[in-house]
Amino acid sequence: MNDWRSCHCDESGIRNASPVSNGNYEPLQCDAKQKWCYCVDTKTGEEIPKTRTKKDGIDTITCGKTNYTISQEFLYDSNFGQKSYPVTKESCKLDRSKGVACKEKKPSVRFYFDYSTSSCLAFEYLGCGGNENNYNDSSSCIHVCLLVDGSGCSGMNPPARLSNGEAINCNTPQLNFPPGFSGPTPPPYVGPNLTDGCPVNHKCLNKGFISLCCNNDNEDRFHAAYNPKCKNGKEPYSVPVDSWKEIRYGKSCEDNFCPKGYRCQDAEIFAYCCKST
Repeated sequence: MNDWRSCHCDESGIRNASPVSNGNYEPLQCDAKQKWCYCVDTKTGEEIPKTRTKKDGIDTITCGKTNYTISQEFLYDSNFGQKSYPVTKESCKLDRSKGVACKEKKPSVRFYFDYSTSSCLAFEYLGCGGNENNYNDSSSCIHVCLLVDGSGCSGMNPPARLSNGEAINCNTPQLNFPPGFSGPTPPPYVGPNLTDGCPVNHKCLNKGFISLCCNNDNEDRFHAAYNPKCKNGKEPYSVPVDSWKEIRYGKSCEDNFCPKGYRCQDAEIFAYCCKST
C-alpha cells in the first residue's frame, strides 16, 4: 500500500520539510522555477531517470512507494521571492524617503539600504525630514546595515537546503576573484555526490564564510545588474573608492540620483547613469 505525503516547495526550489533521515535529501525535489518535479536518490541528491514530471495539471507524484501531494500554495515566484534576513538596525528595512524641501539644506544624493536586494542605493534627498535609512555614502550604509558575518546568494535569495533545513555547504565553489588572481584551494568536502554538490539549476558559489548552492537564474540576473551597459557604449557613472571605482546604482530613475551630464537608464533590478553625449 502506498504512503501519502504532502509536498510544500519553498523559494529555493528544494522541499523544506522534516528530515527523513540525518541530513539526507527528500525523495521529491522540484526545479528552481517550480515547473518540474522529480525523484532523487536520497543519499546523493541525484535525479532518478524517467521520474521528471511537469507540475501543471497534476496533484500527485510518486517516488518509490510514496505518493506526494503537490501544494500549489508554495509555487516558485518568478521574482525570486526572498525570505527575511537579519540586519543590524530595523531602520535598514525602511524604504527610501526623499523628505521635504527646506531652506536649511539643499537637495543632495544620499544612500539607503534596499532590503529587497541587500544593496545600498542612491536617491535624491530633498534636505529635511525622511527617515533613518539615509546615509552620506554607500560605505556608511553598508557599514551600518550589513552584518559582518552576513552571507547569502545574490539579493539574499534563499540557497538550496537539505531536508533538515540546513543550507547545503557545497563542493568546489566558484570563488569570485579579480582577473589574474587565484584563491586558496578549498578544503576536502564530504557531502552529496553531485558535480559540485548542488541540485539541478543551482551552482556552488563562495559567499563570504561558506559556499552555497545558489539559483542559476537569480545569480545571472544579479551578475547582469552589477555589470551594466550603457546604450551609447559609454561606461556607467562611477566614483573612486580607494583603489577602485564604484558604479552608482539606484532603484529607479524616478529617484533622480544622476549627476549633471548623465542620463538615467532603468534596468531589471537597478537603475544607473550614462553620459548624455
